[in-house]
Amino acid sequence: MSSRKSVMEIQVRYSDLDTLGHVNNSVYQNYFEMGRIMFLESAGFPHESDRHSFVVAHMEVDYIRPVHLGDRITLETELETIGNTSLTFRHTLYRDGTEVCARARAVLVYRENGQKARVPDALRALLREGHIGTTT
Repeated sequence: MSSRKSVMEIQVRYSDLDTLGHVNNSVYQNYFEMGRIMFLESAGFPHESDRHSFVVAHMEVDYIRPVHLGDRITLETELETIGNTSLTFRHTLYRDGTEVCARARAVLVYRENGQKARVPDALRALLREGHIGTTT
């Protein structure tokens, strides 16, 4: 699949920090989630509803460098694969646009009416042809 990426800047908030003064590891999950939501919305997929949604089935994260309050961080989200019932995303979190702070991979399972389902052809087309955006 061709490389499809979205990029967004994230403002580190004081509430993101742990007692050591850096972003808590659990907060990274929130950052990655924001990246996936922005990616899907900018591709034209409507926000989750009662009828259709995604759930995280697998998540792996490599924490490379700590992120602190005041750091300028950018999140790059890339769609790696579209499976029969899932999407796989890769995330890279950068400080100052070049220094990698974390890398992650997430597998999301598509659900329709509360049940695991095949990723619809219309969504596949949106993800392949949609215009993925950048926010700052």
